Amino acid sequence: THVGDLDLFGLNSLTEIAAKGLSMHRDGELCLGGLTSLSDECAKAFENHKGSLRLLGLTSISQSAAQSLLRHADEVRTELDLKKFAETPEDPRTCVNFADPF
Repeated sequence: THVGDLDLFGLNSLTEIAAKGLSMHRDGELCLGGLTSLSDECAKAFENHKGSLRLLGLTSISQSAAQSLLRHADEVRTELDLKKFAETPEDPRTCVNFADPF
């Protein structure tokens, strides 16, 4: 388990197994800015991640994946408005949308 900030900007794809491993990262920011999409399974793996999750490269996401990211334990940063993709999130969490700030 890695503790502290972890920047994997060069990563452009992610398997469910890799997402489960990365979700064990704790107490820092996990930056996956090279990802343009995230599968439902990968997003679900990040629900229990402890720390900030940065996915600034995402260009699209499914409703299920958006809902999983909104259930993330801490902060998720993305340029997408996850709440719009999720329609009516069950439990909205902190979501910073850089495309439409505040």
